[in-house]
This record gives sequence, structure tokens and C-alpha cells, in this order.
Amino acid sequence: MTFDTSILKTGPDFERFCLALFQRSLNDPGAELVATNGVSQDGVDILACRNGDPTLPIGIQCKLKAGRNRLGPREVEDEIEKALRFNPLLVEYIVATTSKNDRKLQELAARISAQQWNAGRRIRIRVCGWDTLSGFIKRYPEVMDEFYPPTAPTISGVLEAYRHRLTKEVMSFRWWRNPIPITLENAQYEVAPARTFLSAWHQSNKHQHCAIVGDPGSGKTGVIWWLASELVKRDVIVLNISALRLAKLTNISFTALAEITEPRFAIEQFDPSERQVFLLLDGLDELAGAGSGGHALATEKVADVLSILPVNTRVVVSCRPQAFALLRGTLERTLPSSSPNHHPRDPYANATEWAARGEKDKTLLLSVRAVQRQDALRYLGEDIGGEFGAPKYARFLTGPFTLQLVKMTHAQLDDSGSIALDQLYRTYIRAALRRDQPTLGVDDCEVLMQELADLACVKFRGPGRDRDRGPRRPSMGSSIRSAIRANLVYEDRGDIEFMHYSLWEFFFAEKLATQIRDFDADILSEVDMVRGDNLNRMLVPMLKRSHERKPDRGLARATPAREYKRFMKMTGWRRATGYGMHPSIGSGASTFSFTLGQQIAIHEDNFFGEALASSISWYDAAAFALWSRSRLPTQQEAQALKGAGDFYFWCADWFDEDRSHMAVFDARNGEFQGLNPDIRLASTALATV
Repeated sequence: MTFDTSILKTGPDFERFCLALFQRSLNDPGAELVATNGVSQDGVDILACRNGDPTLPIGIQCKLKAGRNRLGPREVEDEIEKALRFNPLLVEYIVATTSKNDRKLQELAARISAQQWNAGRRIRIRVCGWDTLSGFIKRYPEVMDEFYPPTAPTISGVLEAYRHRLTKEVMSFRWWRNPIPITLENAQYEVAPARTFLSAWHQSNKHQHCAIVGDPGSGKTGVIWWLASELVKRDVIVLNISALRLAKLTNISFTALAEITEPRFAIEQFDPSERQVFLLLDGLDELAGAGSGGHALATEKVADVLSILPVNTRVVVSCRPQAFALLRGTLERTLPSSSPNHHPRDPYANATEWAARGEKDKTLLLSVRAVQRQDALRYLGEDIGGEFGAPKYARFLTGPFTLQLVKMTHAQLDDSGSIALDQLYRTYIRAALRRDQPTLGVDDCEVLMQELADLACVKFRGPGRDRDRGPRRPSMGSSIRSAIRANLVYEDRGDIEFMHYSLWEFFFAEKLATQIRDFDADILSEVDMVRGDNLNRMLVPMLKRSHERKPDRGLARATPAREYKRFMKMTGWRRATGYGMHPSIGSGASTFSFTLGQQIAIHEDNFFGEALASSISWYDAAAFALWSRSRLPTQQEAQALKGAGDFYFWCADWFDEDRSHMAVFDARNGEFQGLNPDIRLASTALATV
């Protein structure tokens, strides 16, 4: 069988094809795309590790060449040059292309590899043309089925392809590689591993349906996905559906259900009555939503779904304990003979009635128990487990989500054992998004983060007011709605709001950082950062990471006023001065008067001649450093500025992070003090390295 490239119409199509191929050929299900098409990626589209070993990172560049276009030596050299700067350092680099195998390009790659080895860099570089890639396709039937499906598929063939796709999804999850044991408890207070309970359930007909109840982050979604991976081993149809996706469905049909199944199940042309059907509905409480009538709509939606499926369809639902009490009517009406009661240990339940009816019910109710302490410490490992073994950390060790969060956060600690506040929030938010939607990729998370940042900006200014740019509202499409469980809640009037004020601060800081990197102080000019400690604590490290890797240029150097004026003229920075403590510029006096929130015009006389640029805030200094491709000095480096006049020079370090004070170096006496990063004094100045 021959394979042509006509199905790969765009760059993202080819990247998706290469990802599927190299996940298998490199034996790394966790390989993932580095960034979306069109974004600078340092020569790497896909980052993988051979055999999943993180010490053996491999970069892959995907080059789609259509028609007579061919991959040339110059293009290969440019991509290799960028890849050699990629962090982490790669041990292998592959340029994959739809062009035919080219001996000259392969020799070029081998020659550059040899040069790097002679220079002490251990890296293997290859160019894989379409002849090589198409040979790989034959080795992996699941790739062939996904990209070159048979023209007349059979239901058995489709089920087999779906099994491969779902297994690949499950194996890519972090919790699959190092599973956390989840235990369940039934209505008779019997406790057993989740896999034991669910295996017994689907292998017998004692209970037709199953309801899994647990707190957010307790592992319900992971259990659902594991059950799906087990069920697909049988000759059955598995519809693994997130309730949020079902909520958006307007026309219920078997084809529509197949479209929202995770991963997509291409079985539209088959009669579902040909096979036993399992419907796995994760997050049933999210289907109800908020507001009056939500649970009635949930009942109607589930009933509509069951009406198009065979009568013997077996249903598994998951939801939170509080929601189960409200949704019990939904289950009672839609799942035949299900009990109206929820878990007997819940204060709303009637334990006696449940125990009496338990043997007769068609619905098996299972409650997720807290993770056992020894299992939690084993998952964290000796290094982390030893630190979190104290009783005060016990509440963090009860659920898979918090355990994964602890592990992810610990990996980001710096040499002093701390983590920037914005990184802590970013880690939590990304983990929360992927907890609720395990199939979300890195790029999907970034899109959601950007939409939430836009929403935070609108919440600050109010919808429809964005200076002279016309009315602007956040995107309220499917992507931002999928983040509701992790970050947002419904207000009574139906609008959405951030779950915590600190979440709003994080996303608003993200928006501010994006604008400042573009040298736009539009939003910054409206914010009272002197009173925004958390905003500063999040925004400062975001900006520091934009230029902290800039190469050193020797000692710290004070910036002349003429250079800063040139920066303002070229970028338009500081069109508005912003809030904070600002001096009465132009009086020449050492004292100044101000009011919090006062905006004062800039007098350009301050920026002429050889004098140093003064009346500079830390944000002004950070924007200038980014523009000049330099960085702000550390406290140690700033000491070289002693005697440089009656100025306070901004440093890159915190002086007191709790008060959001940045360090400034007093050039007169060589001492350090702390100032709010948005304050502009007549004596605050700028130096860069």
C-alpha cells in the first residue's frame, strides 16, 4: 500500500500526523506539540523523550512541502541552528518533511552532527523524508486507521481504531504513568479499590447502571477514563462524554453523540443496537448548570440521550456529593429503578432505606474515599514525601488532584526552595483545567488562559469600554465555558465571575504583562498598583522572566535621559503616567507633593541632555530593559553604582515580597531600601546590565 501526502493539507495536519507517528516510533505516548503553527518554537514543533526517559529529549521539526516545493539545505541549516539553542538541550533532532528522501540533506545533517560532537555537544541530527515516514506508517496500524482509513469501514474495524485512540489518550495522562490508588465505598460500607468495584460491575448484570460520587479532585474523572479503557477491550460501543460537552448539544442524535465522544467515535453509519452500549457521563452536576430550572433541563437532556440509545444501554455517571442530592430526581427519572437516596453517610440520606433497597436497585452507588496516607507518600516519593509527612499537610494528601499539584509545584522550586506567586497560580490553573478535561493539550490551555485574561480585563473596565478601540467583550465560546469548573462561577443573574478574587488578580496580571511586553501602558495607567500587593507580586515575576536570560554586558550602567527618551519616542511608552506616588516634576525641588490616584503629565525637560533618566518606576525600568535587550541588575551587581549621584536605582530582586516592595540601591550610601514598583520619585533612576 502506498501513502500520498494529499491528506496533509496544512502545517497543523502534518504536525498532528508526525506526533502520532513519533509517539509510537520513539515509545513516548507523552510526546506533545511545543506551540501552535506560526508561533516561534526555536526549530522544534514536537518535544519527545526516547522511551519516555526525560534525560533523552528529542526535538522534531515538521516541514510540509506541497507541489514542487522541496526542502532545501539553507532551510535545514536555519532550523538546526535554532534547535541547538532549544532548552532543554536536545540529544537528538529530527527534521521530518513530506519531501522525498534527499541524500544531500542527510549528509548535511550527518556533517553538522559530527561538528557538534567534535565541539563537545552530544546530539544526533537526522532528516526524515516521506519515503522514511511512509515506511513507519505500515508498522503502526492505529496511525494508518486514523490518517488512511479503509474506504468501507466495518464496525469491528472502527471499534478497533477507537480502542487504539482511547488507549493512546489514557496512556498520555500523567496519572496513568504513576497511578494513585483510588478506593470506593458502596452503600453497605464495603471498601475496595476502584478497579475492583468497577470490574465486577461491568462483568456482571446485577446493577445496570453505576453512579460515582466524590469531591472535586478526588479522582472521579480518572476512574471514568480507566473504566473506558477497560470497556473498549470488549466488543462493545463506549460513549465517553463530558457533561459540559453534552450541555452544548442542541440536537440529540447518535451522530451528534459520536462527535462529542472523547476521543471522537466515528460510528455514525452503524446501528447502535448491533452492540452493547456503555454511556459514561462525567460531571453530571455540570450538566445542570446554575439558576432556576437547571436540574429539570439536565433531566430532559439525559432522557433525550437515553431515548436514542438501546434499552439495555448501561450508564455510568459521576458528580459531586452536594450535587447528587439535587440530581437524585434526575437519576430517578432517567435511570430505571435508581434509588432516590445518595450515599448513606451524607446527612441527607436514609441509610436504612438504602440498605433495604440496595439489592433491588439497578444503580450501583459508589463513593470515592480519600487517598490513603501511605499511597500518597509513595506517589510523592521520598524527597517530597519526607517534606509533606507532617500532620499539618494531611489535607493536601487526600485527593489525586492536590497530590499532582504538590508534585508539579515542587518541581518548580528555585534554589532557595520558593516559587513565584504567579507560577504557583499558573500551575494550579493548568492542573485544574486538565483535571476537568484530560484531553486538553498545552496549546489548548494557553488559549483558555488568554481568554480568561481578556475576561479579567473586561471585569476591571466593565463591558463595552476599551478607550478608543470600540466596545469589546470576552469570547464566550465553548473554550472559555470549559474552564468554568476550574476558575469561574455563575452569578445569580447568569453572568460568570472568577471563583476567587486572587484568580482575577492572576489573570488581570497576565493581561497587564502582555500589554507591557508590547510597550503599551494603556491598562497600567488606570490601575492603582500601590494598593495592589498581589497584582505586583504576580506581575513582577512575569516581566522578569521576559528578560532574565539576556546575556550580560559587563557591569551595571546608569541609563542617560536621552536613551530613555528615545525608548519612549520609538515605543509610545508612558503616554499616560499611571497611578501611584508621583513627584511634582519640573519644580526642581527635592520635596514633592502628590495624591494617590493623581495623574501628572511628563515634563520632557527631565529627559534632555546628559542627565540620568529619573522619575522612573520599576515597570518603566522593566519595559526599557526589554526594549534594549538588557536586564535590571541584581542587588550584588547594583553595588557597582555607588557614587553615581543622588539616585535610587531599581534592582531585579524583591526587597520585601509580602509588601510587594522591590529593592532600590541608594547610590549615596550604598544601602538598599524597598519601594512599590509603581512609584515614581524624582530620585528613582534606571540602570541595566
